[in-house]
Amino acid sequence: MAEAIASRTSHNEYSGWIDKLESGFSDQRKLFDGYPLGLYFTWEIGSISRRERAYLGKKLDSVQAWFKKGNSTRRFAWFNGSTGNWLVFYYSKSEQSLLHKELHRLVELKLIKEVDEASFKYGVYGFGLQVSVTFPPRLLGLASAIVIGADEVIGKYSQTDFEEARKHFGDINNRQTIEIKEFPEE
Repeated sequence: MAEAIASRTSHNEYSGWIDKLESGFSDQRKLFDGYPLGLYFTWEIGSISRRERAYLGKKLDSVQAWFKKGNSTRRFAWFNGSTGNWLVFYYSKSEQSLLHKELHRLVELKLIKEVDEASFKYGVYGFGLQVSVTFPPRLLGLASAIVIGADEVIGKYSQTDFEEARKHFGDINNRQTIEIKEFPEE
């Protein structure tokens, strides 16, 4: 049992990625519906359990290897079972203003896909992280964040938008499911 606990403790170190991301929103005071916008992001990220954070953090940790292979962007989505919202992570070597536009479009596309395929009614949070253009690639940090509710796209998208969304996020039947285990097998 001590070995299993040590393995879990080691695996939990990946959760530091999510802790760091969450802490970046605690001082965001711009108001949305009377609440600081950062509070929405802090609440969303804060609802992710330590074990879920470890699995998600491990996914985030693997991004640098992706960029070392010569790729210029990386994206993936994570469903937060505690809130019913999706989180889109987008890594790019783009300039910050372009990265923000790309992230906004990806969040819209994720919403379109979920609304069309699953009658989704909640929101998608987007996190745009900038990657250096120099080698070896380094994560420069959070460059953009956005949240959009499903009501912003319901009835406002075309079949072309839906096809573009499927191109970026795949088919609902091909989702990768990650089983969150108390004691990971590594």
